[in-house]
Parts: sequence; C-alpha cells; structure tokens
Amino acid sequence: MRSTFAAVLVLFASAVVNAQESKPASISLETSGRVLRLLEGSGYRYEKLSANTWLLSFKGEHLDQVSVYVITTNDQLSLVGVIGNAADLDSRPAAARTLLKLNNRSDGLSFSIDGDDDYVVGSRHALKQLNTQSFKTAVQLVATLADDSLGEIRTAAEAPASSVASSTAKSYRAPPTATRAVDFLNGRASISMDGVAWSETKADEPGNLNFRHSSGDLYAMVISERITVPTDTLKGVAIANAKKVSPDIKIVEEERRSVNGVDVLMLRLEGTANGVPFVYLGYYYGGAAGTVQVVTYTGQNLFSEYRRKMEDFLNGFRLK
Repeated sequence: MRSTFAAVLVLFASAVVNAQESKPASISLETSGRVLRLLEGSGYRYEKLSANTWLLSFKGEHLDQVSVYVITTNDQLSLVGVIGNAADLDSRPAAARTLLKLNNRSDGLSFSIDGDDDYVVGSRHALKQLNTQSFKTAVQLVATLADDSLGEIRTAAEAPASSVASSTAKSYRAPPTATRAVDFLNGRASISMDGVAWSETKADEPGNLNFRHSSGDLYAMVISERITVPTDTLKGVAIANAKKVSPDIKIVEEERRSVNGVDVLMLRLEGTANGVPFVYLGYYYGGAAGTVQVVTYTGQNLFSEYRRKMEDFLNGFRLK
C-alpha cells in the first residue's frame, strides 16, 4: 500500500498534466506550428508521441535519462519531467516527504504522482507568451528540477534521522561606494556599484548586463529573466551552464546570504577554459520578481586580490 505521504502527494496531481496518459487533443494547425517552431528553435532533439505531445530527453547528473514531456492545448503548454517510478521511490521513506517540501518552495511548479505511478514535476505556460528563449529556460528548469529532486531524495534517504540542518544566513549590504545603480527586470531589481571603478560593456544576449572593472582583469555580468526558477534549482542550472565552457568546473564555496534583505545563494566556482584557470563568484536568486544571476569572474591567481571588489559588486544587488 502506498505510504501516507505518497497518498497526500497525489493531491497535487491536479496541478500537473498527466503526460503518459494524456489523450491526443484536437489542436489547430496554428498551435501545432507554433509548438514545432519552439521545438526546432530550441535545438533540442524531440520525438512526437501524439498530435499534442512531444518527448525531450536529456542526460542528467542523477538520472541516466531525464524525460520531459511537452503537452499542448490551443492556449496552454505544459512541461512534465519524470523523476522516477513510485515502485522504486516509495521504498525510500523520505521520497514523498522530500517532494512535498519541494512543492512548498518551487514557485510555479508542482510535484505529483501520475497515473503510471511516476513521480513527476511540471509547469504550465500560456502558449502565446512563449518564445524560443523562454521555452528553453522553462524546459531546462523542469529537466534540472526532475534530476535534482532525485538527488535530494537520495541525500535525504542517506542522511541520519537525527541530523537537522540549521543555519542563519549572514547579512550583507551595498558598500558606501556603490553610488551608481542600473535597473533590470523592468525596474523591479537593480545593481549598485562604484561608478568610477566599474563601466558597462556591450552584452552578447538581450536583457543581460556586462561590466568591466578599471583594473582590466575583473568582470561581472547580470543575467535576469521574468520566469521564476527556485533558488535551490539555480545551483544546478549554474553548474550546467558553466560546464559548457569548462567541463572540469567545480563548486569550492557555497553559502546562504541575505543581501539588502533578499535571500540569495552564494557560489564560488573554479575551472579552466582554453587552458586558463578562472573563478566565478556569484549570487543566485529565484522568487516572485523573477530569476537573477549576478556573477563576477577573474583568473584564479587574482582571486585573493580581487575578492573584496567582487563582493562589493555582488552586494549591490537589491529588489525594489
């Protein structure tokens, strides 16, 4: 018999489309064409399962294959990522409990057990509001969260029952020298900095902000999106993106912080790109305002010299 926690988890099923049991819906040629343009524009390999359902597959850190189903009606598009089968996960006492906790902190996403007894995570989107970039971001979020969720379940299962993680986030404020502010996220967030030391440079991607320090060897960037990605999930997203540049990337420092009253995750990543050792020091935030990555970077040999300047820049992040 399914555990009590697993039974409670089923109540969340109404918030997620049942991918494996979804019957082909009658959709217009316009809708079908729009979804196909999103799939083709994403560059992801996909398989058509029915008139309204497509399957994307990715390589995961915890799952050998992360399956993400794309299901559409004429006005909505749903994404469903498969975490694992209940026959396996129900044998782990912490499985359903962990997913219930994830439900509380993952804005815009829902966890459930579907009709095939799979643990799944899903999101819904207004089809007309999606473009190629927002579609890719939403797919990556569901795929990453499905993979990370299995990792959290395994970690919870291996943790001693008596262990309780508790820590108080350190508080940080923008330094007095941060007199110049640049807004982003349609004015809902800003980054303050020393306007003499930092200058803005041309960004490669629309909506991104790039900066360079007067030293010439220190850089910063702000990546923001209106789609909400939970802060805990951003860790996996950051690693996945960094591995595209540096396959040997690793986390060497991680800490929860409160910056100007906003809870963020601080990560320090180190790796090599084209044979050059580099270091990223960044803040990662996901919440109602959207998703923000504020990252500074330099050579590993210069990190101890520049760390204060890097943290001063990061501490200029605030929500309005």
